[in-house]
Amino acid sequence: MTKHGMRGFAAGILLASGIVALYYYQLMPKNDDEKAEAPLTESRVEAYLASKGEIAVDKAAFEKWQASESQKASGDQGKAADKSSANDDKKNADQPKVYKAKITVKQGMTTSDVAEALEKHHVIKDRHQLTQYVIDHKLEPYLQLGTYTFTSDMSIPDIAKKLTTK
Repeated sequence: MTKHGMRGFAAGILLASGIVALYYYQLMPKNDDEKAEAPLTESRVEAYLASKGEIAVDKAAFEKWQASESQKASGDQGKAADKSSANDDKKNADQPKVYKAKITVKQGMTTSDVAEALEKHHVIKDRHQLTQYVIDHKLEPYLQLGTYTFTSDMSIPDIAKKLTTK
């Protein structure tokens, strides 16, 4: 390309850019609806949510609800059993609740993974206790695959014995 061709090409790009800028800043219709809209307030948000049949909750209430739901899911395995034991619970209100969990140990799982699942289901209070017990007693290589049922009234040595065979 020659020197004059390059100048012509550059002039064309500048002219095209100028036309686009002119259209964008001067000739393009402005959306007055967005500028005239009132600021977002809590009452407007509540009215919008009410029109959609929804509600808003604060973070603390949401986290409390999530915790209660996860506790229900892990603690209420069978509603029928809970109903029959409801009277027993009233009689034994001073006794701690016993949680029950069914854990499946799969290929590639570590003792830490199993301990984390047990802690999540409230069977053990601290996953590090189980992990440390297994390490101290050199039981890591003996972790067996399978499905096990654990309860929160089991001791750490009982859980470790159930998970391993030596």
